[in-house]
Amino acid sequence: MMKFIKNNMRWPRTAVLVVLAGMATSACDVVNPGRILDADLSQEGALRVLVNGIGGDVTLAYRGLGWNLEVLTGGLTGTSAYDSRIRHWRGNPNALDAEDYNSAWAAGWVADQGIARMQEVLGGEFNNSALAAEAYVWGGIAYRLLGESMCQAVFDGGAPTDRSEYLERAEEYFTSAAEIASAVGNSSLRNAALGGRASVRINLGDWQGAVADAQQVPTAYEWAVIMHGGDTRERNEIFYENQRRTNLNVRYSFFHSYGEEFDDPRADIVIPTDVGAADGSFPQVWHTKYTAAGDDVPAVKGTEMRLIEAEYYITQTGEWQRGLDIVNQLRADAGVAPWTASNQAEAFTALKKERAIVLWLEHRRGGDLYRWGNTAAGDPVLAKMYENVAQSDGHELAIPQGERAICLPFSQTLVSTNPNIS
Repeated sequence: MMKFIKNNMRWPRTAVLVVLAGMATSACDVVNPGRILDADLSQEGALRVLVNGIGGDVTLAYRGLGWNLEVLTGGLTGTSAYDSRIRHWRGNPNALDAEDYNSAWAAGWVADQGIARMQEVLGGEFNNSALAAEAYVWGGIAYRLLGESMCQAVFDGGAPTDRSEYLERAEEYFTSAAEIASAVGNSSLRNAALGGRASVRINLGDWQGAVADAQQVPTAYEWAVIMHGGDTRERNEIFYENQRRTNLNVRYSFFHSYGEEFDDPRADIVIPTDVGAADGSFPQVWHTKYTAAGDDVPAVKGTEMRLIEAEYYITQTGEWQRGLDIVNQLRADAGVAPWTASNQAEAFTALKKERAIVLWLEHRRGGDLYRWGNTAAGDPVLAKMYENVAQSDGHELAIPQGERAICLPFSQTLVSTNPNIS
């Protein structure tokens, strides 16, 4: 099956200096100019570099925020000596822990500023530029990450507002990306924009619009956040902290027991015989979704589009069997036994599990929990984690499931620098 992945834009971030130097020197005599002047980016020849920078900051946001959200929402557990990982696992993060994901707020701001600069440079040609569409896609992903993860929104030092405002800006950016991509005939960018917008619209309650978008995205399509491995700024932290430093563990999670029960390649696990976790406990359980620090993280996938359609039928129209059939087609494609259900509630539980499996370690469960009632109570993934902990260690997690936080707080840096945040 053909897979559309945006690997053609994999520019190393170190290319920034080389490209800018090449504007003034021959290809055989490249001189590192040192610091880049702001004015150097305000020329059409530098816009490829500018868009790469926006994408690079989205990568950094995924790296900094991703593991926090996975541990908080049950994708991984925090078997680490670091207090912050333990607090996220127990569902009780605080402002000091949030310093790890300041990059997420920065990514949205960088996208705003970069798009404004491109509009100034390109003028009337902005709406005919594939680079502009790409910048909007990265901006949409940045704001979707914030809207699905943060408890509140804040813009440019203003007062806190509802987190849905992040999602609304993401929708605007994806809409602009889709319009420009359609105008220039770039189908990959258009699919990224429509898929991103569909994933935002379900959390804004626009199911008709979400399904209309989702139906246009092929199941095999994928748009990824680009990782570079060797560069610690842009490495796949989920791989690194699970299989190199062993601070993040699959043990106790829903995916530990699911991986042992089902031969599902989308949620495969490995239990090494001689590897313990960083806190001294044993064993360390590895995921195999990412096998290198340079593995990209999917951000828009056609398989999620099918799940959007399935959830629409199960929860909005009452055609739960139709929705379950879509879910089970994805499982058949993966070579996995189907879920069974005898009513709408059971079909909805199956849908929740399948979304967790399809989007595992892609940092998206915060949006699901937000959409499903803004509470951890009744979530099958978190419930299974609590059950596994109780069966293995004979005790419950410190924070009861019903009182668990499912969104992330402002960082101490934001609190101390913005007088509008108490």
